[in-house]
Amino acid sequence: MDNKHKTVIFDFFGVVCSEVASVWFAKYFEKEKALSIKEKYVRPADSGEITGKKLFEELATLSNSNSDSVREEWLSLIKIDQKMISLIKDIKGDFRIVLGSNAPSNFLRQILKENNLEKLFDTIIISSEIRVAKPDRLFFNKAMEILEEVPDNLLFFDDNQKNIEAAQKIGIQSHLFRTAEDAKFLTNLA
Repeated sequence: MDNKHKTVIFDFFGVVCSEVASVWFAKYFEKEKALSIKEKYVRPADSGEITGKKLFEELATLSNSNSDSVREEWLSLIKIDQKMISLIKDIKGDFRIVLGSNAPSNFLRQILKENNLEKLFDTIIISSEIRVAKPDRLFFNKAMEILEEVPDNLLFFDDNQKNIEAAQKIGIQSHLFRTAEDAKFLTNLA
């Protein structure tokens, strides 16, 4: 890979931060039921069709809880990957650093604020704010429009293979993320 990439886009959950939704769903529902609920409620919350508040209300009803408890439980699952934070800080001067995540806006913005991560990113693109979620091609098109970049100038990290494949289909070089070591090569590109 050469030095043509000017912008690095990082997913949040599963890359910069621990997974949250999948961990919570595994605790309360069998796999098939969880997939059905995610499709019915999480997907619309990620694409801005319903609010994060409505998402947590629905999940509370389904798990015999209350929405504040569900939201707090989700927040308790947050673990910021300090190795990724260090890596991002190391390359920040050499690349434009972008967060590109599927999430309800107020939920992710709270996490970013409480963990002092807002300034870590030059641009923050949240699916519910642009009203389309990965792996929809439109997510990447809108991101390129916001960033005023072409696919060749972008490098994308995500822990979801479907998102990687969607980005690759439109010419964005992408890497499947498992650990901070997966992104270590970025320090050599600076």
